[in-house]
Amino acid sequence: MTYSVLINGNGPVWRYSPIPDDQVAPDVTQRDQFNNDSVELKHAVVREGVQNSKDQPYGDDPVHVRFGLKTLSGAEASVLRKMMEPLQKHCHACGLDLNGLFDEPVRVLSIEDFNTTGLIGAIDSYDDGNFHGFWRRHGGSNKDPSKDGSHGLGKLVFSASSRMGAIFGLSITSDGKAWLLGQSILNNHRIGEERLPAHGFWTSTPPGSIQLPDGDSARIAAASQLFGWQRSGETGLSIAVPYPVEGITEDALSAAVITNYFFPIIAGTLIVTVGDQTIDATNLFEVAEAHPGISDDERRHLEFVGSVAEAAKSEPDFVLDKFTGDRRLTQEDFGEDLLKKIREKFAAGELVSVRLPIKVKPKHAQDEMTSVDLYLREKPDDAHPWALFARNSLVLPGEQKDAFREAAFGALIATDPGVVRLLRDAENPAHTKWNAREKVRKNWRNGEATVRDIRFSLRDLHRIITAEARQEYRDLLIDVLSIKDPEGKKRKGKRNKTPPPKPPTPTPRVVQETRIADGVRLSPGPGAASKAYPMGLRVRLAYDMLAGNPFKAHSPLDFDLTKKAISRSLTNAVIRTSKPNSLLIEVTDKDFKIDITGFDPNRDLIVDAKVV
Repeated sequence: MTYSVLINGNGPVWRYSPIPDDQVAPDVTQRDQFNNDSVELKHAVVREGVQNSKDQPYGDDPVHVRFGLKTLSGAEASVLRKMMEPLQKHCHACGLDLNGLFDEPVRVLSIEDFNTTGLIGAIDSYDDGNFHGFWRRHGGSNKDPSKDGSHGLGKLVFSASSRMGAIFGLSITSDGKAWLLGQSILNNHRIGEERLPAHGFWTSTPPGSIQLPDGDSARIAAASQLFGWQRSGETGLSIAVPYPVEGITEDALSAAVITNYFFPIIAGTLIVTVGDQTIDATNLFEVAEAHPGISDDERRHLEFVGSVAEAAKSEPDFVLDKFTGDRRLTQEDFGEDLLKKIREKFAAGELVSVRLPIKVKPKHAQDEMTSVDLYLREKPDDAHPWALFARNSLVLPGEQKDAFREAAFGALIATDPGVVRLLRDAENPAHTKWNAREKVRKNWRNGEATVRDIRFSLRDLHRIITAEARQEYRDLLIDVLSIKDPEGKKRKGKRNKTPPPKPPTPTPRVVQETRIADGVRLSPGPGAASKAYPMGLRVRLAYDMLAGNPFKAHSPLDFDLTKKAISRSLTNAVIRTSKPNSLLIEVTDKDFKIDITGFDPNRDLIVDAKVV
């Protein structure tokens, strides 16, 4: 293979079009959204690469995505260096550290998809096609609302993965045409007297013209050989990331595939190859078991998701068809017999599946009844709480940290088109959380409250199911919270080998808290019968918050228990004193019931009820 066609001066070159003096030059500031505490860059590369591919399926076969790392030395490394050398002055102007960049051997990351459409649309004009959206659009999306991508920023991941901020792409569409193009995304910068934009192109077109891709078959063949692309005429997109940053390795990529895309792989809609290893539904568990980057907890999660994927092939066991779908889920939304059946199945260690109606309200269309499917199962005793939150096949890892901390394994799966559109608008650019507001406010009525209700529905379901079984474990965290000797001194003499005493028997809860429509109900728990009456009960209430103590942060502007706006209904109980967010109640009989209502149904009310 001769590579001279890539560097002989008659083909594409790197070109930046100067910014006119009368134009504002917006900079690229969103890269950190794809490399932070919520999602590492190696995970973002996998998430964006697979997501883009799954958004453009072609045919009935599963989408197949390949990640490869090719090592170049000698002639190949020299060719790549000569292709990239013209970019050095731009990288230096942007403050990039290129020290040792061209020291051999060097690497190229390739990402290819198969059974996809490729970048369709016009190549020589601005339209709403994918070609224009991928190469020439920044910060907007031309994707269908049912697709996984939405912000038009995810492609920044690929350039951010290159030490020179550069990528190359080859697209083949159903008409058999192949197009090669390169792009560098840096920052706005200045060379001499010229103001230059963040985006530059590897193209043959002159300055002032739209940046056209190259269709020369010899250059396409040479680039494919150099970058290690394996496409041989199939439709789809191939991307090359020259000089990828440290940390992007085959082990890291395959671990990211397993932990981010286990759900569609198990479901059989996705196949991923990393290096020489193909991961699909037949070997996912085997690969995960042997992978050094997959923890025991993650293997347990995979096993649970496998049971969810199998259950999702059928209709859920329970449907809350009487629930209105426009507020938080409460125990009152379950008939007594239905709740009993759900509790029995959960207590038996089986997977519980529930379809929850959701009413979405588009601003420019009629209200629509949609649904999400909820799955719950008891977790192993030594496992941490964990849940899967997924919109279609896209997993949102950030939601598990904030929306579900219950003693169970759970899953929330949204596939109904109406709720998918809402949740898509609610996602951050990295597609890790449902916490964005701008598009939700623009496109939906009461959208923020609906998203909040969906986020917490899995938690609400678990609390309703387990309300009668909760007990107090006063010594639950005694090992975690014990304090080590600050001086680190070792004790002399023989250690006492007497086994530690058994933990005390858990104290049954005296008061059971049940969420009702706009408040809370306090009723006897398992330990109420053993108490002497009358009994004092201190009840504190507050709206939950992300950080800090919500009881201390309470404001009378939130609610005031001394005012008539908050209703109290008591059976076998009397209120002795009232403060803005606390009550002292005298309970006169073990068969008591206390309803406190009138709170904002769109906020998460927390309750602390203790015997005093």
